[in-house]
Amino acid sequence: MIWFPLSIGAAFFWSIGQIFLKKGLENIPPLWSNITSNFMTLILWLPAALILSNFSLVIPDLKFITIIIIAASMYLTFLYALSKGKVALIATVISIYPIWTIILSRILMDETINLFQKLCILFIIAGSIIISLPEKTSKFKNYNYQWIIWGFTASILIGTGDFLSKYSINQIGVYNYIFFLSLALNLMSILNYLIDKKSRKLPTKNIKLFIPTIIGTSISLIGSFQFQLAFQYGKASLVTPVSSTYPALTVILAIRFLKEKINKRQFVAIGITVIGLILIGISVS
Repeated sequence: MIWFPLSIGAAFFWSIGQIFLKKGLENIPPLWSNITSNFMTLILWLPAALILSNFSLVIPDLKFITIIIIAASMYLTFLYALSKGKVALIATVISIYPIWTIILSRILMDETINLFQKLCILFIIAGSIIISLPEKTSKFKNYNYQWIIWGFTASILIGTGDFLSKYSINQIGVYNYIFFLSLALNLMSILNYLIDKKSRKLPTKNIKLFIPTIIGTSISLIGSFQFQLAFQYGKASLVTPVSSTYPALTVILAIRFLKEKINKRQFVAIGITVIGLILIGISVS
């Protein structure tokens, strides 16, 4: 049952961290936000992994090093997607990533969940999807779907990355995985820099403008650390849906601090998501 509070903790920290990250994206483009975030893993993740493992980490074989590098590359899409629209909406679309993790886990890892848990997951995913829809059907024709495409693409890649994370953690242990994921993410910073040519120039020399990004990154990485730990104790098909409920709080914080607007239907959708979260928690208690 320890996976459940860890997953809830991840959702809580992600919801707060994303508000700061979105604020940071007003001045710092995704490339430099990714570089900052990846560098922070060296400060936050490496010492924690070493200490909690009692300094008994081992180097994985080439197969798992490759898998970790692939997963790291997929996670780089998150901040690019987040920069494309309102955090209350884009974060919610991204949060459907459990669909892809569950599909891969069912097919390749033979994980099983009962009917009630499946219904809970549907509640969570339905709430996430409803939040992203326009308030009136008449707005569908002229609705800007670019942020949805980015969010949907990021959800596929992140969901696949989470599956690879779960697979690796099952084989090499969570602390080995976190340690080498940190190294892989910083390796991906180089690739990110080579690909995103338009954003290579450092946007500002004023360190104060990096403060929201640094704060948001630090908070989000704490959540991600808990998320990886949850994979050590729970099924990917349950950990990912629970952690994906972070939009419920993100939306509220976005309204309060970023002055984003939300309609009544989206409030109802938040309620659906929270109900799914509570029910899935009861189902494993």
